[in-house]
Amino acid sequence: IDAVIKTAFTNLGTSLKKHIPRAYLGYTADGRLVLKTITSHSGQKFVRWYQLSSRTADAYREARVQLARGVESVYWQFELINADGADFAIDTLQVLPMVLSRRIG
Repeated sequence: IDAVIKTAFTNLGTSLKKHIPRAYLGYTADGRLVLKTITSHSGQKFVRWYQLSSRTADAYREARVQLARGVESVYWQFELINADGADFAIDTLQVLPMVLSRRIG
């Protein structure tokens, strides 16, 4: 069964641009998961895909996902997708934005 967890587009509490260097997840999965980031710039959406390895375990395991360098946006959206119908459970998805000193580029 294909599954997607999708956040709303969010400015993460500030109208300033942000760079997010990495995401942290707590999850288990018997196959691959994909973390997708969607950002906006000049009215266009930009999508980036990051593959996560399987994490089969009796309990949640932590993982760090290195996100693309140089990506800056006011608005961010995240999706977690199971590849090939992999069974998974997610506990946390945490991002720690680096807030930049400008509103628009």
